Amino acid sequence: MEIEFLILADSVQAVSGKMYMLGGGWDRWSTGAYPAQTQIGIAIGLLVPWEDTNRRQRVSVTVVDEDGKAIIPAISSEFEVGRPAGMREGVSQRAMIAINAGFPLPHPGRYEVVASAPDGLEKKVSFEAVVQSTGSVRL
Repeated sequence: MEIEFLILADSVQAVSGKMYMLGGGWDRWSTGAYPAQTQIGIAIGLLVPWEDTNRRQRVSVTVVDEDGKAIIPAISSEFEVGRPAGMREGVSQRAMIAINAGFPLPHPGRYEVVASAPDGLEKKVSFEAVVQSTGSVRL
């Protein structure tokens, strides 16, 4: 299995093999004061090789601060990608996972969202949490 993409968004939905995102691809979250409560979407695209189809797979997601300390317990998801009738042998398939989660950010700084699989496979995306100077709050 390959973690093909990991994208932060304001909101995400995985429907019928498609990922729908609102406000996707950001790397900066701001608010007026910390600690702060977030609500973010996490879009994950997984490429499952033919030989791993029809078997349960697992992916876990956590958020860590700049010291590597987890600020939320890992969110785990299990899924299984089947082999559709008529699919050519050997073709990999994409699985989509959408997570919308709220969690506290204890302080400004750099955070990483880490997606991992049991075989040691891992993908990270980082964002900077900052104190808002002007404008609206990103929720």
